[in-house]
Amino acid sequence: MAHFEPIFTWSDFWIYLLVPLSFAPACERRYGLSVACMAIALLARETTLLMLPWIYFFAQSGRPSSKLSAAVAVTASLLLFFAIRFLVFGPGFPSPNMKLVFNFENAVRTRDTLFSVFVSLGFVWVVGLTHAFLQLRTGETTRRTLAWGGVVVSLGYLSSGLLFGQARASRLFAPAAIFLVPLTLDYVRHNAQSIRSSLKPLIRRWWLGSITVILVVGGAPVLGKILVPSFEYRAWHDGNWGYLGVNLALVAAFIYFDVRRSRGLSS
Repeated sequence: MAHFEPIFTWSDFWIYLLVPLSFAPACERRYGLSVACMAIALLARETTLLMLPWIYFFAQSGRPSSKLSAAVAVTASLLLFFAIRFLVFGPGFPSPNMKLVFNFENAVRTRDTLFSVFVSLGFVWVVGLTHAFLQLRTGETTRRTLAWGGVVVSLGYLSSGLLFGQARASRLFAPAAIFLVPLTLDYVRHNAQSIRSSLKPLIRRWWLGSITVILVVGGAPVLGKILVPSFEYRAWHDGNWGYLGVNLALVAAFIYFDVRRSRGLSS
């Protein structure tokens, strides 16, 4: 969704594709392919440097071996990032002023900012991050590592996008998908039984299922328009409102499934 809501540049698309293609071969000790993918990603966007220290740790053991090594990776990432920005742009950033004031300057822009953040990943923000926090407490080592990645990357890109970028460029927040999409799929897999049992009444009673579909398809744009009645610069408003409404419906479905699952566990 980050590539038509709205499209500003395609360089980000190559990053979101090539960074996972750099990590996976590194974990399998296929360093030539990993280096090639990372080299192309670096040509597309210099901020890919943030990923380089992490690829080293993933190549060693599949995860950072200790909290200290994770801290070293974070520090090295930031040093690489600021070093390349200094070499390219000099002592100042191209846009030194913080964009927080711009993003929340008035009611219209505030709505647009919140809309932009949400639609960058939609319901995946809610499901992925919720599952991430659960895995931090109860998950096995691999899932905890993925969960930490989701939390850290989400906080990093949310902060940088709101402070230093114009949030209307929804693509600024999309890198979190690298971690949050797998966490969302993991949630669905672990709760498949609860989801199936929740959907059975709609499947058995076709008329109830049909009404539900009609309400979602017809009501989604209306709900979106109520929440965000106007945009400062976006075109294709019906599609924007519809996409917002559908994702809010998916969030509601997630909450419904999770409540049912929690009640089932408690009983």
